[in-house]
Amino acid sequence: MTTREDKILLLNILSKYFEDENEIILKLVSINGLNLEYVSDKLKDDEEIVLTAVKNNGLALKYASNRLKDNEEIVSAAIKNKNDALEYASNRLKNNNNI
Repeated sequence: MTTREDKILLLNILSKYFEDENEIILKLVSINGLNLEYVSDKLKDDEEIVLTAVKNNGLALKYASNRLKDNEEIVSAAIKNKNDALEYASNRLKNNNNI
């Protein structure tokens, strides 16, 4: 049986190896949005990848880049999926009544 540590290691290796293969990373985060934790910083700043991740699990916002934690579309999608995701939004959006 595969341990959690083995899965983390595998995801880290895959995300680095396929860093420029957005389709593969998109599949990983569409299966489980929290896989965003294991992708490169470059991909944590990719709007399509992060939006896919937060639509699957709003709490994936925790692993998004600071720039995307301040993106209204992404934060709204995260909150729509899980209200608790607001905790990971930028201070500006936490105080925005439209979110």
